[in-house]
Amino acid sequence: MSIHADNHEEIASLKTKLVRSTGILVVRQVVLRTIGFLGNVILARILAPEEFGIFAVAAFVVAFFTLIGEVGLGAALIQRKGELTEEEIQTTFTIQQGFFTVLFLLIYLIAPQILGFYPDLPQGSEWLVRALALSLLITSLRTVPTILLERELAYDKIARIEVAEVLTYQVIAVARAVMGRGRGALVTAAILRGVAGVIMVFIYVKWKPSFHIDNGAARRLLGFGVPYQLSNFIYLGADAVVPVFVAMVKGSSAVGFLTWSKAFSHIPLFITSSFSRAAFPAFSKLQENKDALKESIVKAIDRLNLVMVPLAVLMAALGPELVRVIYTGKWLPGINAYYLYLCVPLVAGLSGPLYTAILALGKSQIILAISITLTVLEWAFGVPLVLKYGFMGIPLGHAIILVILCILYLKVLKKHGVALTLTDFRYRNLVLALFVGIIIFKIKSYLPVTIIVIVGLFLVGLILYTALIYIFCRQQFNEVYELVKIKILGIQP
Repeated sequence: MSIHADNHEEIASLKTKLVRSTGILVVRQVVLRTIGFLGNVILARILAPEEFGIFAVAAFVVAFFTLIGEVGLGAALIQRKGELTEEEIQTTFTIQQGFFTVLFLLIYLIAPQILGFYPDLPQGSEWLVRALALSLLITSLRTVPTILLERELAYDKIARIEVAEVLTYQVIAVARAVMGRGRGALVTAAILRGVAGVIMVFIYVKWKPSFHIDNGAARRLLGFGVPYQLSNFIYLGADAVVPVFVAMVKGSSAVGFLTWSKAFSHIPLFITSSFSRAAFPAFSKLQENKDALKESIVKAIDRLNLVMVPLAVLMAALGPELVRVIYTGKWLPGINAYYLYLCVPLVAGLSGPLYTAILALGKSQIILAISITLTVLEWAFGVPLVLKYGFMGIPLGHAIILVILCILYLKVLKKHGVALTLTDFRYRNLVLALFVGIIIFKIKSYLPVTIIVIVGLFLVGLILYTALIYIFCRQQFNEVYELVKIKILGIQP
């Protein structure tokens, strides 16, 4: 058999695995998001926005130090071509656990000094930081075995692990919140979630951890991992506008409203995050075949937009009603932030695959440059907009920056041999989604605001959109239908 034929079969196999893995991840995320959504609704109805804000600040402090400890070795293992050696695996585990142990001790010691910058936080908040640091130290034990599963695209096993984690978190958090434990309920749940995840992953992965460092393997992995992780660290700098600047200027309530509105509006992102997680290792194996990579990107964008756009539009059309019936009216001060944050899922079908493709090319220095640009833009837009418009300035800045990033992603890919233009994509589904959104928006004013009515309107909108896609975008409809039926559900014609 020719080399060309071998490559063609390998590419076809990768595409099949990618679609199958994405399907498993989407199903998993539907389960996870449903459990998480129900749990968060209960928590949001019990806890005040201030308590969510305090927890968000504590979580940010821990995330800041966590990114230092990860040093990008996990991503380096996933991105590596060929089979991993035992030296690479054990070196990653040893370095990572060493860093996390040191950082846990550091966070424990300096937590009071760090939180001294937040006079709005109640006394004793340093124990939230310490407890979250412990949960992340525990969770770090599952990083390497999870990567081994991801390398094999064994997302069915990963799905079971993460379902167990989410169930543990939500059951514990809700139970302790009902008992009146306040934000402490979230911390206890985070620790026990980490324990559940570690136990589950070592049930599926028959790999025995040991402490060993191979200097050659460390140099190879850190060569990719450090620039990659530095980009993530800088991305955290972009996210720091809320827990740092907004928390200091506008208080923990503002942080709570922003945290809630972002989480609620970004619910549909589980679809693109599932795709990106499966696409990273698959795209990495296509990095030398630019034509095949471009074809995969275009198809991914078309198919993701077919789903993402109507979800974002309907969530906007029914925004206030969804908030009232699900979370209660105490969260309505964050509704405008919610609208602006919906810009992210609206264009995620485009930005997600583009970013994943850049990362898969192995150009971590480019990711670093993009992350620096993002951080500069977040602070450059965020600070003046917050001072002028209050906490609404953060999502307003996000909407502007998102457009800039999409243009930047297209330019980067073009420079590296993957030339994409806006004419490569289909837009009819966007028009149809907006049409459906306007209809639902008009109808809702004639109906009572109840959970049954609002959910019913959402479902009617999805059904109407699907029917219009079938009529006016038959080719796209058939592509997605066959993809779901054969490659995800496994139903043969």
